[in-house]
Amino acid sequence: MPGREEVFYYLNGLWLLIRGRSEGFQWLDLSDRGFWRSWWAIVYCLPPIFLDLWGTRAVYLQDMPENTHLGNGFWSGLLLLDLLGWTAPYAILYAAMVAGGYAQHFRQAVILLNWLSVPVQWALMAISASMIFAPANLDLQASIALVLYLVSGYAHVMVMLQLTERKALPAIAFVMTLAVGSVLTQYYAIDALGLSFG
Repeated sequence: MPGREEVFYYLNGLWLLIRGRSEGFQWLDLSDRGFWRSWWAIVYCLPPIFLDLWGTRAVYLQDMPENTHLGNGFWSGLLLLDLLGWTAPYAILYAAMVAGGYAQHFRQAVILLNWLSVPVQWALMAISASMIFAPANLDLQASIALVLYLVSGYAHVMVMLQLTERKALPAIAFVMTLAVGSVLTQYYAIDALGLSFG
């Protein structure tokens, strides 16, 4: 498992890429070994993921009868939903990169996106906190989410822009593919996992 110093090293590389500096690639392990090691990013994201589960629970219970008990199936279903939302869109991204002539960069894209998920997930804890402490205040949650998702979208586009050698159209298309893939994954997986909130 990569240590904290190594992870901060990668995050510094990502920060350079977001600022439009291609030398950020030199700070990242883009080898085959680096591809498999990048999945350790999920472990570093577990604290914000668990906080998100707790926030989702708080919002869910707003519309449920008092003393409603949520069993292990609810928690495991939410966790699986989060993990599917992370990994499943990569299949759609791969198809898009193959169609766009960037198949050779797919592994590098996964490495970049996996490590980029670490600061993004920790930043999204602000949404989770608002869900826990103000579960009925949907306007507050939406406002925080809008700002953070815009910032996250910008970071993703800038990173992909460096990967596509500053070609804006494919970079934006790949980020949109990820976003749509994530939405579709959650849309179909929620019912399949018995997590309908309506």
